[in-house]
Amino acid sequence: RREGVRLVQVRDSSDRQRVAADSSLGTALGNLSWTYLLPGRGELAARAAEEGLKLSPRDTFIIPNSVNGLVLSGRENDAATQFAKYAGQDVEVPTIKFQCAVDRDIEQLRARGAASEDHVAMVKRLVARHPVTCPPR
Repeated sequence: RREGVRLVQVRDSSDRQRVAADSSLGTALGNLSWTYLLPGRGELAARAAEEGLKLSPRDTFIIPNSVNGLVLSGRENDAATQFAKYAGQDVEVPTIKFQCAVDRDIEQLRARGAASEDHVAMVKRLVARHPVTCPPR
């Protein structure tokens, strides 16, 4: 019986370590997705964000990166689907509405030369479909 309890404890500890490792990797992939957005590499950003969210769904800062990656890739239908899924949710820490985070980030990407006016317009169309009041910048 003691051996059985010990095996359960070891397995439980191993599971916790795996979950922690997955979460750390998910966070790293989320950060990588932003790094890919900065030079306008939308497809890579979207893929890194997607994998990061699978491993660490609590890291909500990754969600806007995913949508903006799809936008920069020109995948408007996919971006619209993701946008509708997360519209109205709080993301990031401190929290901000999802729509506000996506809009803020695309403006930052435009200012850095990574997003075009067409990309910004695409995000504005998506935000208009799911209106929310954003804090002043």
